[in-house]
Amino acid sequence: MRRDADTIRQFFDANADGYEARIVPAFRHFAESVIRTAQPLGHEVTLDIGTGTGILARLIASRVRHVTGIDFAPAMIEQALLTQNANVIFQVADVHELPFEADTFHLGVASFGLNATRPRRAFAELHRVLKPEGVLAFHEWNVLHRLDDKIIEVFARYMVDEDDAPPHLLKIRHFIRTPRSWDNILQEADDFKEVLAETGYVEIQVWEDAPVEVVMPVAAFMDYKLAWANRQAELAAMDEFTRKDCLDALRSMLQDEVGTDGNIHYAPLLFRVRAKKG
Repeated sequence: MRRDADTIRQFFDANADGYEARIVPAFRHFAESVIRTAQPLGHEVTLDIGTGTGILARLIASRVRHVTGIDFAPAMIEQALLTQNANVIFQVADVHELPFEADTFHLGVASFGLNATRPRRAFAELHRVLKPEGVLAFHEWNVLHRLDDKIIEVFARYMVDEDDAPPHLLKIRHFIRTPRSWDNILQEADDFKEVLAETGYVEIQVWEDAPVEVVMPVAAFMDYKLAWANRQAELAAMDEFTRKDCLDALRSMLQDEVGTDGNIHYAPLLFRVRAKKG
């Protein structure tokens, strides 16, 4: 388990440098959706789980009393600290073993910050640090959006063979392909309700029929989708000509998806969850 945790941490650390500039322009829309789900009242001491470079923590800061953003990837926290403000702090921490007293937070929020966890352990630990009737609000990916499927198909045509892939890329491929506890346990809305109820939550609400729409120019959308460590490693392993062909094919595919306003409209289905500590 420790080896798995180290691999996951290294993967997210590898995304840190480009996260704020290339990924956050898309992810801020998802973060705003979490805030709407959380319905903060203004007085809450808040925990942002899997904060990354801190976009959700920064956006919710004006709506609550104080925010602590945590992430188990040190490089992410280093980036988050560059934008820390008066009522937001960031620290390295693991949601499975939170360094906080029981009944500390009124509100826990996460924007794609839980999918690398062992869900029962993470939900139980969050339950411990929430105050009585404290709220946990988060969202995670549902089924792949058709554009994600198409991007995967494009890359599949140009990826180097396993025999030619460098060890670093093979390790990333193994990480991506290996099913994680979260995906094995939480596949439908009822799964979320069952596991959260088992760990002491009440008033559990799960939505999965209202996607968040992200509208971006093709270049910005490509930048977002290519910023992740696995895509960077795949491109780096290609020779110059194959890399150019791959990027050209990806750009051409996305151009065919442009709406009448000249933008990509990306609206993946999510699991949105809101529950209270029982």
